[in-house]
Amino acid sequence: MHLLAYAAISGFMMCAAFPAVASAQPQSDLAGITSNKDFHNGAELQPADVQFYLRIMRAAVARYQHPTAQDVADIAETKRLRQLLTSAQAKIAADSQTGKSYQVIQADAFVPTSAQTVVMNRGTDLLSGNAAEILASNEGMPGYQWDTLRQTVETAAGLHDGDRFGSGEGPTILTPEQRERAARIIKVRADNRQLVAKDAAEIKRLNEQTAQLTAASCQAP
Repeated sequence: MHLLAYAAISGFMMCAAFPAVASAQPQSDLAGITSNKDFHNGAELQPADVQFYLRIMRAAVARYQHPTAQDVADIAETKRLRQLLTSAQAKIAADSQTGKSYQVIQADAFVPTSAQTVVMNRGTDLLSGNAAEILASNEGMPGYQWDTLRQTVETAAGLHDGDRFGSGEGPTILTPEQRERAARIIKVRADNRQLVAKDAAEIKRLNEQTAQLTAASCQAP
């Protein structure tokens, strides 16, 4: 059990691979922005959606460029706790190889407290490039809605491959209903591309800046 518990938390040691865990997530979609359900039902992007995305992403880049004192403290503490986890994992591996008792292995294990876990979640969010999700959450948008909005906007801007329809492996026989749905998807994607066209360059730049600043935060001591 102790090894399983340790394996469950050892993911914190990877600088940018641990999933975002924003605290106090809103429980319902933010009003005034296309809902997660409507997007999945084929709704088009609206100007308010794009402006919200741009505002959050600009704020996220600014947050990385000028982190708050709390951000700096959380990132530093997250890195310190990861080092403790790394050391503990090495000790546990050595203990297991040399046949040490359960009590010795337990003594060498390090499990963060609840308070430390909260800090590590937030620090890992920042190190993983998820400052935008934190900021969107602060405005009342749950993570699932932000993820869908971000994916939709960035796909329309050409950042992802999801703007293609079909596999390209040859002709496919579609039912009338499938043809109608395919035509609707193609139209929605075309309209989305048209809507974000004037902002596409900035959307790409914001993503590049986020990646660069996240990497710098990760590599800093």
